[in-house]
Amino acid sequence: TMQEHKQEASEVLKELRAKHPDYASYKITRLIVSSLVDSGEVDQGYEEANKWITKYSKAPAPAANPSDKNLKDKNAAAQAAPAPLGGPNPKEVADLANIINYGGRPELALQLIEPQHAIITSDADLFLAYVNASINANKSDQAYEVLKATYDQGKLQVPLYRPFIELAMERGEMELAERIVDSLDSRYFTEDEAINLIELAR
Repeated sequence: TMQEHKQEASEVLKELRAKHPDYASYKITRLIVSSLVDSGEVDQGYEEANKWITKYSKAPAPAANPSDKNLKDKNAAAQAAPAPLGGPNPKEVADLANIINYGGRPELALQLIEPQHAIITSDADLFLAYVNASINANKSDQAYEVLKATYDQGKLQVPLYRPFIELAMERGEMELAERIVDSLDSRYFTEDEAINLIELAR
């Protein structure tokens, strides 16, 4: 059966991890987490995900400033490049949290995300994972407050507009929902996306 195949895959991956405990690979970690969740071992999947995030995951270095193009050599360019950000890679945190969330344990997904509170709103994937997990964990009020604060600061990214409008409407904030739609910047939305959001707010 499909469940037996998932269990077998999970066992193979566990054996691989046991034989090579010091081998750090996000792809392998993701496979292990996904396999554990698929086979119903969500708590173990969470432990594997948390281990990766706290021990191995590293945020990528930000791109060098475009104004540095006139630097004379690679050494100077390397010196001018920004230092890597501290903490884990937000894309990896979001990805692993989504696996846990859609595996039926949104509260564990939030436990992966919330320690990264300083960067949640700066990465669209991580922010969306936080919002979706909060909604599934019956904590939509906290997601709405963070969305609203980020919107008020003018920093809300495109993928977050739909859940923000939906949560505003659920709370009877129709004027706010309409104001959000009116503020949509055509540079960041396709015509279809804008129409969908307008229909949502009506």
